[in-house]
Amino acid sequence: MMASLLSPLVVLLLSVAVVVDAVSPTYTLRASDSIDEGFSVAMSGNGLVSLATSGDAFVAPVLAVATSLAAVTTKYSLSLPSPCDQWDTVSAVSLSGNMFATSCVDSSSINGYLLVYQTMNPSTPFAMLSNYFQASLSEDGTILACTDDVQNIAVLKLSMGTYSSIQTISSLAGPATIVIAPDASALAVSDAYSATVIYGWVGNQFVLAPMMPLSIGCNTLSISVQSAAGATTIACADLYDPTSPVFSLVNMAGALSVTLQASIPATFGNIAALSSDGSTVAVSYISTTGIYSATTGSLIATIAAGANSLALSSDGATVLLGDGGPQSVWYDSNVAPTVTLQPMSVSVSVGSTATFTAAATGYVAVQWSFTGSATRRAVLGGTPIMGAISPSFTTNPTTLAFSGNTYSATFTTAAGVSTTTSIALLTVSAGSGGGSSGSASGDPHVMGFDGQKYELVGERHGVYNLVTDTSLQLNVRLGAVRATSHLDLPGLFMLEAGIKFDNHSVLVDAGSFDRQGTALLDGKPLRARRPDERASPTETLASIEWLDPPSFGDRFGLPHLEHIAGVVTIEIADQYRVEVFFAESGISSLTHQLVTPFPRRFLDVRVTMLKSDAAPHGILGQSAPRSVNKRRHTSSTSSSTREERGEFEIEGSIGDYQVRDDSLLGDSFAFNMFVDRSAASVASTTSTDKQPASFV
Repeated sequence: MMASLLSPLVVLLLSVAVVVDAVSPTYTLRASDSIDEGFSVAMSGNGLVSLATSGDAFVAPVLAVATSLAAVTTKYSLSLPSPCDQWDTVSAVSLSGNMFATSCVDSSSINGYLLVYQTMNPSTPFAMLSNYFQASLSEDGTILACTDDVQNIAVLKLSMGTYSSIQTISSLAGPATIVIAPDASALAVSDAYSATVIYGWVGNQFVLAPMMPLSIGCNTLSISVQSAAGATTIACADLYDPTSPVFSLVNMAGALSVTLQASIPATFGNIAALSSDGSTVAVSYISTTGIYSATTGSLIATIAAGANSLALSSDGATVLLGDGGPQSVWYDSNVAPTVTLQPMSVSVSVGSTATFTAAATGYVAVQWSFTGSATRRAVLGGTPIMGAISPSFTTNPTTLAFSGNTYSATFTTAAGVSTTTSIALLTVSAGSGGGSSGSASGDPHVMGFDGQKYELVGERHGVYNLVTDTSLQLNVRLGAVRATSHLDLPGLFMLEAGIKFDNHSVLVDAGSFDRQGTALLDGKPLRARRPDERASPTETLASIEWLDPPSFGDRFGLPHLEHIAGVVTIEIADQYRVEVFFAESGISSLTHQLVTPFPRRFLDVRVTMLKSDAAPHGILGQSAPRSVNKRRHTSSTSSSTREERGEFEIEGSIGDYQVRDDSLLGDSFAFNMFVDRSAASVASTTSTDKQPASFV
């Protein structure tokens, strides 16, 4: 008989007929796989790691590991560690599957040992605990609940590779079975005959719940993680009662209470297993295993096989049954996860990250994937994103090449049944931040930060400074672009760019008619990352994207730009964003095919001020509003007539912006702000080229 806590509730529940859920799943035997042991079994929450022990002291436990959900497992037969010469029957696997435990005996000294292994190394236990028995592991195995040689409950914690005792509890029930919650929120023990005790974690220790012990024997116990409401579910398989109870331990700021949550009408339950969220319980008896709702007690499904031991995946989709003899088998549900929240499309500005969120029920794994893109290679469609395995996925800092990407999440059960969400679109817009953008394109036409239009007319092979500030230096080299085998395009184009920022440098080469462009970051090739690849610390500063098919300037908010094959993007300390575009001409805007003998390659450049108070210099930089205003206020006595009328005019001559040694990373030009002014040896009074930059 149970204590008064249970009696009235049991009577009430027994008077209610068993209700079968309207949509009942079907559990099917996984005929392709089994384990040749079946006395005691355990399984990780995702079903990838299973352990089965034998009732024969001379037969080794078997660890079964799958590389993907519901896949055929690889089996590992454990080796007896010295000084043991016999195996015992303990089987435990952490919820995450990273650790497992079993036990052995040294018959000469009659000492028992609890063995804890890392799943990745099943050949040798990393912990061998003398005179400890039973075993239950927390989610990651860092907390271990067991019993000692005088029937006390021992709680051990893993630290620096060693388990140490953090609490010893004198049990009110001889502990024949013991279980700890995956999140270590609760602990339960039973003598399997007449007494069961439940503890809750309060402060820094387990505390006895009120009205303990319960007058019920649990042949096995299973326990969930604590819910957001502070409730932990405990399932009991009662050999001596026609029902098996499910309890709820509520911990409200340290105040513990235990209630009967449901009663499972499984005739004389031999074994019980609970899903980690406390929603589903499996109870086995004689020749049948029932899957029930742990909250209502209603029957969900029936498996026509009994078990001496069983384990249930976190989503309730996979059941591992040990027949008590030579075999353990898996049964898998055909029910797919239910998506409860579809991901929404997201719009961000360049340089920001984007976060997509989805939700579902009835799954153990989630995987985000690229499902398509207007700017990335078509082969990336449906590509899983490495590491994106939680309900929320955050991209790397975006470039404009991300715009048009679509993403979806796939939720999968332990049985390998999947549901994929609808796709969500990422839109990336240009021109974010407090300032504006300026660009240089073509041969080259300059578009100032405030809309000014003028030309850069320089010398072939000359290097000219476009932007200089304390945090940025951007130089470009001009050169000819081959139009045919004998002729060049009219004018000079930007063929190389050199950017210095912080302690880093980027060199960009446009390529030529017979080779693709390249980029170097600190002297090393800047490579395009795969979409599933996370950026290194330096790659978060500069990135390169190759566009296939190529895009056009209007996609980047710059309709005057050419056919764009790729882009290098540099983020500079919340001050500037520099984009260097690999431009091409002689290519059809419809087919992206060549209409000239070979591609004509050069660079286009855009610089965005991320703070409106920036006041750079350089051919492009001086067009920034604060730079213009600063010059008007500080040079009013020498202002030209056009400046007096509020019109823009380049300061000095083109020679003032030419780097003397023609080095892409050189700083020997007038108006240099990136290095100390004393290092700039070129001034407007010494310029040898007084050709003015033309203004349109």
